[in-house]
Amino acid sequence: MDIAKKDFHSNVIVTGFTEGLNIIVRLVLSIILARELGAQGRGEYALALLIPGLFLIFTSLGIGEATSSLLGKEKYPKERIIGNLNFYILAVSIISFLLYYGFSSLILKAVKNNISVQLYQISYFILPVTLMWGAYASVLLGLPSVKVVGWGRLLNNSLFLVAVFVYVYFFKITAIVAVLFFLITSIIEIIYLVYCITKKSVFKICFDLNIIKEQLKFGVKFFLGGLFGQANRRLDSFLVNFFVILVVQN
Repeated sequence: MDIAKKDFHSNVIVTGFTEGLNIIVRLVLSIILARELGAQGRGEYALALLIPGLFLIFTSLGIGEATSSLLGKEKYPKERIIGNLNFYILAVSIISFLLYYGFSSLILKAVKNNISVQLYQISYFILPVTLMWGAYASVLLGLPSVKVVGWGRLLNNSLFLVAVFVYVYFFKITAIVAVLFFLITSIIEIIYLVYCITKKSVFKICFDLNIIKEQLKFGVKFFLGGLFGQANRRLDSFLVNFFVILVVQN
């Protein structure tokens, strides 16, 4: 019991400490990027993150949270739960790849070509990288290795800040370079997370229909609950805007 309390207190302290540092690092990073990229570059960078982010909303389906729950229940072997998660990431990445590039002309037209074709093509990789980060962070939360996730985020953000700071000292940064730094530092973080996972479980890819069903069943409920919860929180704004438009029109 004392060990459990000590671990809990340690997790809270480390998570709070790393999250506080992450907020500061992200704030400094956002200021540097906003200043160096300018209005147009900052807009391109924001779109480069937003477009794959929209794909991610409808493909993650709470699978990470479902994996944490299954690992906590210990109903199935850890390596099979993680293996199925890897299979899901691979399948979603392939399907998203086909949709992302297959509908590229329509998507670019929808955003009124405010992002270059080259940057749009590169930004696809944000999707699988972000999906992997969320999935493997959830695995570590379920194992449990809470502190690792905080240190991983701090490693990522710190490397990103250093890379941008050094680059802008010698060159003028562009949205493409910023996205490449985002991808590289995120991949380094993922390697760190995977390394920590391999110390607690075998890391492989496999397919088990029963596990996939349970992951999706829990995940979709979590996803829909979050979606409706967000809509409910923003309902006040929607209603106010609706009545304002109604009054203006009349």
